[in-house]
Amino acid sequence: MAADLALSLQNSPLRTGIDDSHIVNNGLDNNPWLKALPSYQNFAKTIPYFFPPELQVLLPKPARDIIAKQNSIIDHDFAILSKIDWSENGDEAMTKEQFIHAWFIVNTRTFHYVAPGQQDACWDDQMALVPIADFINHGADKGCLCGFSEEGYIITAEREFKRGEELSLCYGRHSNDALMAEYGFIIEGEDGMTGNKWDSVDLEEFILEVGRTRGRGEIEKKELEGKNLKIDWEGNIHQDVTDTLRKLVVVVFDDRLEHEVKEFLWEVLQALLDKFGEFFQELRDTVGDPDQWDIMIKRWGQIERIRSKAIDRLVSVH
Repeated sequence: MAADLALSLQNSPLRTGIDDSHIVNNGLDNNPWLKALPSYQNFAKTIPYFFPPELQVLLPKPARDIIAKQNSIIDHDFAILSKIDWSENGDEAMTKEQFIHAWFIVNTRTFHYVAPGQQDACWDDQMALVPIADFINHGADKGCLCGFSEEGYIITAEREFKRGEELSLCYGRHSNDALMAEYGFIIEGEDGMTGNKWDSVDLEEFILEVGRTRGRGEIEKKELEGKNLKIDWEGNIHQDVTDTLRKLVVVVFDDRLEHEVKEFLWEVLQALLDKFGEFFQELRDTVGDPDQWDIMIKRWGQIERIRSKAIDRLVSVH
């Protein structure tokens, strides 16, 4: 890799991606691990970054926020890359598609690693590609733990595994929205339910939307900052949601407060599904790939079931 490129990207979270993709492009075609890496087309089928804009706007807000961050990082770092004269070393310039492909290989497959002398490097630059280990899938329950030293990585089972049973690693306590946006999969349970105990449904944008229709005008986001405005995977509505709605409702008589809070919450839960349903029939057969729609529909199905659980709990309380 050109020395000036390494210097330009020394604090970039894409540095690892540039290094390894450049190795890929320089002729290790017979390496079986490299041959098994996902193609650009593989990523495009399920990772929302690659979805058409008409589908991206229908994603849950946490997924859209991750895509916005991905876009910003990729555009910033590719702009740096584009200034490099690769011909100095007899290399061809990397196209943006090649760069994006390399970026997602790194983003979806790396392990945390602190190289000697790199303890103060930014977290996003402390990454390593670990052949074979990167084929271990995510599992939220007890699976394996991964540790590293200067000598290498050690993967330790947290429990007994039966012969032939798949090993798993926990990628982190992520919701299905985050897993979908970062890795291109969601954890499924029985009957279309989420199988992810760290899953949640974010209500912030729907509280803002319903607040406007209820005459609150433009609710400022700072009014919602630091609040856990979510429903967990079992349908429990976080206390921050009802506490926030109490502050937002407009009532003349105090004895109407709890009634208005309940009505506000009902409207928020209804708005949660309106967003997707409004455009589903119009776009289903005209935009996107069947695989993209498949993961989108499954995710909104999970959200609907979490919402139904929340409604059942709301009814039982009142």
